[in-house]
Amino acid sequence: MIEVTDSEGEKMPKGNPKPVQSEEFKRQQFKAFGDIPGDYPLGDKVWGIRLPVDVEQRLKAMDNKKRVAWMRKTLTEAARAELIK
Repeated sequence: MIEVTDSEGEKMPKGNPKPVQSEEFKRQQFKAFGDIPGDYPLGDKVWGIRLPVDVEQRLKAMDNKKRVAWMRKTLTEAARAELIK
């Protein structure tokens, strides 16, 4: 491995010690798939759940973008119907 030193022979840190990410970059970094039902902002936490094997197999067979959009739509509709009456 090559060691990086400055003009005085001192070791220099690897990588960028002060990386800058623009707000535009951050917005594009984790864009949501598919249409979001209604005009509601997405929460900041990702929810993960385990599903029965038969359901998981069917979901895995779907195209990723379609699967995410379908799951978001289905869960949102069910939650609003049952929890936010």
